[in-house]
Amino acid sequence: MSNDDVIACHSLVKEFTEGPSAVSVLKGIDLAIQQGKRVALVGASGSETHT
Repeated sequence: MSNDDVIACHSLVKEFTEGPSAVSVLKGIDLAIQQGKRVALVGASGSETHT
């Protein structure tokens, strides 16, 4: 990660629990977005990728 980052995330984790089961969808993700860069979140229809 650098000083030019306007958004930085470290070691992101996300887990969904459905009944007795847990599904990990993010496991220790690092993300850095620098000023002036464009980013798109994409996913299947209904995957809640909108803001």
